[in-house]
Amino acid sequence: KNGSPRKKWAGKNIKSAYWRSINFGNKYFLIGENLTFNQKLHSTKILLCFYSIKKRDIWISDLTHTATGINAYTFPLGASYVYAYAKQELGKDFNFKLFKFPSDLNASLRKTSPTMLCFSNYSWNFELSCKFAFLAKQRDPNVVTVFGGPNFPTDISEKINFIKKHPEIDFIIELEGEFGFVDLVRKLSDYNFNVSNLNKDGKKIINTC
Repeated sequence: KNGSPRKKWAGKNIKSAYWRSINFGNKYFLIGENLTFNQKLHSTKILLCFYSIKKRDIWISDLTHTATGINAYTFPLGASYVYAYAKQELGKDFNFKLFKFPSDLNASLRKTSPTMLCFSNYSWNFELSCKFAFLAKQRDPNVVTVFGGPNFPTDISEKINFIKKHPEIDFIIELEGEFGFVDLVRKLSDYNFNVSNLNKDGKKIINTC
């Protein structure tokens, strides 16, 4: 945090160190500027590269069933549009990945949990996507799950019932997803991806329930 003092670094007592974050390409560093290492070096400024901050992962998927062969041979066009626009607008700050096959998503989830796990929502893959969302949240309750696509009611009361029936879903994006998704990521980033705090503040998010 800018201007916050650090009393000790690498086993050496430091009277006053001030820290600031800077960007080198796609990596962020906390840099310490030691102004008074001791009386002899009172006017010496030492920059210390402290550590790098890993970009958050956001995964977008349009899953197909594969138990009896590939159920949907189509290219995941809608999800790809959302992925491409999000990467264009937010690629410097986040790592985006696109998935179609459940085995690939499952293998990645076994290794790590993303910050956001997002699904294209169609009638033929809804249950499959919900299962992934449910299991991902069981492993890491902090994963933010987002659904978007045509398989969502238009009637207000039906929308409310739909959301209540699926607590594994944090947000649902209606209509065109590109603008809504990017707006959602930005709003969540402001709240450190804490869904409860964002919802408490009642921030309006484009095309998002």
